[in-house]
Amino acid sequence: MGKSKTIVRVGNLLNKSEKIMLKKMVFVFLVCLIAISTSDIHAQSCAYKEYLRIIQNKGLAIGDQMKVNLSQGRTGYDYRTFYAGLKYIIVASSDDESVTDVDLYLYEADGVTLVRRDTETSALAIIEFTPSTTRRLQIVIKNHASVTPNFESTHRFIVAYVQ
Repeated sequence: MGKSKTIVRVGNLLNKSEKIMLKKMVFVFLVCLIAISTSDIHAQSCAYKEYLRIIQNKGLAIGDQMKVNLSQGRTGYDYRTFYAGLKYIIVASSDDESVTDVDLYLYEADGVTLVRRDTETSALAIIEFTPSTTRRLQIVIKNHASVTPNFESTHRFIVAYVQ
């Protein structure tokens, strides 16, 4: 109780215009904190949008996109049908700068037989291939290494193909 009385007394020392000014300063401070905390997210989202733009400018069509939250060592997957004779490019990355290595795997639908992979140490993984037969394949994205290993970072992959 003593603390709340002290706060009330301190609050009573300010006149009305000083209270308004203090509220404005707190508001500006909170806006700045929010802007700072989301700037990395915005920068990475911009990087993802840049990948999309580059892919489209190269004359590729966006076939599919997926988003999954992964901590270090974890994987996410999805299945897609790939058509014979079309050239595909799969791009995977994280929205979080602390992720230093993203790996990408392409398996047969059984999830065992490896078709292609990109396991180079990089925050960007790319697989290019042209299937000889139409078939359903499993795409696996992995957060291989991160500066913040326990934090679940947003990872994305884009499936594009030559039109």
